[in-house]
Amino acid sequence: MDITSTVAQIYGPILLAIGFGIFVSPSYYKKVYHDIEQESLAAFTLGLLMMSVGGFLAAKHALWATPAEIVVTLLGWGTFLKGVVFLVAPSMADRGGDWAAESAWFRYFGIVMLVLGAYVSWVGFMA
Repeated sequence: MDITSTVAQIYGPILLAIGFGIFVSPSYYKKVYHDIEQESLAAFTLGLLMMSVGGFLAAKHALWATPAEIVVTLLGWGTFLKGVVFLVAPSMADRGGDWAAESAWFRYFGIVMLVLGAYVSWVGFMA
């Protein structure tokens, strides 16, 4: 099993669960976004975790040859950059989370996560 499949097996189910969660419990996910800004330690810890996981993936999975590799690499870089924003500009992360939670596009974010999660899970478990 290669590193792309391994990372996809981790990211895919997470993205699927969050995507489904947005549809099943939208108020919960909106509350999560709003609560993070109220708990600075949670935002700080989340930033450290995201930066660590994303940084590890960016360092160990810098593969750009196939669509699956590109998606997994971009997930790593996206996670890293989101962690940086949480640590460097927490008010920007708060505004982004509030916008996402209150946006008319909120359910579309769920659809994107479902599609991305399905693709990444397929790459990890079936391809």
